[in-house]
Amino acid sequence: GVISIFSNIVVLGIFVKYKELRTATNAIIINLAFTDIGVSGIGYPIFLRKDLTCLFEFQIYAALNIFFGMASIGLLTVVAVDRYLTICRPDIG
Repeated sequence: GVISIFSNIVVLGIFVKYKELRTATNAIIINLAFTDIGVSGIGYPIFLRKDLTCLFEFQIYAALNIFFGMASIGLLTVVAVDRYLTICRPDIG
């Protein structure tokens, strides 16, 4: 979790530093970094506590983890479609 948070903060820092990277396609990557930080920052600590104590009273955190996970899956789907259109169908993309 710590490595994930750190590496996604580095990604966001690179996008802040280099303005030429701020394109429409790279906006998807920025959103993906935010959702990964959400999963790492909210999901991992709560489920680690659950595993250590065998308690699960944090349903809101589980819902947030599901939200960030589904957002990540959706964004990865958008990245895949974008890459397909860019590489295989340049006339459409």
